[in-house]
Amino acid sequence: MRRTPLISLFVVSLLLTAQVQAQAISFRVGTLGPGIDLSYPLNESLNLRAGGTYFALSETSTFTDSDVDVEFDFDIKWGGATVMLDFHPFGGSFRVSGGLFYSLIEISGVGTPTESYFLNEGASNEKEFLPERLGMLSFTAEYEQSISPYLGIGFGNATRGSRVAFLFDLGVVYTGSPTLDMTGTKMLAPTANWDTRLNEGLESFKILPVIALGLAVRLK
Repeated sequence: MRRTPLISLFVVSLLLTAQVQAQAISFRVGTLGPGIDLSYPLNESLNLRAGGTYFALSETSTFTDSDVDVEFDFDIKWGGATVMLDFHPFGGSFRVSGGLFYSLIEISGVGTPTESYFLNEGASNEKEFLPERLGMLSFTAEYEQSISPYLGIGFGNATRGSRVAFLFDLGVVYTGSPTLDMTGTKMLAPTANWDTRLNEGLESFKILPVIALGLAVRLK
């Protein structure tokens, strides 16, 4: 997926927000990961907000099977960049938020057998396949739709009221379906064909729920 030209959209928005002298900085943590936002009031009821979230994790797990154990090394990248408009229709804490989410979400893994596979185990014609002959299996899951619309509601006004404000966000990102790409080598190569069936099962997961709590500090 080519993301580089799209990153510039977020960078320009963030720079513009900074150039107009952002009046608040917000720290959030939620289903999109931990992140930071800059906010600037366009008028008494409308704020421009730009920021991003990011979380990364690497993990190793062993899956035990009746035939052979497989060790998987997982890499999880979670988060993205956001450009939002926060509308406070009643001039208070309640707001309606809408904007764009640029996804950096990617989950990948590599699986390697840790023991031999025995064909006709215990029989006179038993045959052993060493781990290096079995091969390896890798996968990557991500959203092909890198820029997605966001719509939600929330409480907390970063640029008005008290100098420090608590924030709550509840919304959805329409991401489209995630896609899974699998590749295999040697004897595990046919296993990669499972990705077609798995992608069919992922077709219904087109909405990413967003719940976040945060703290805003007004700079002016």
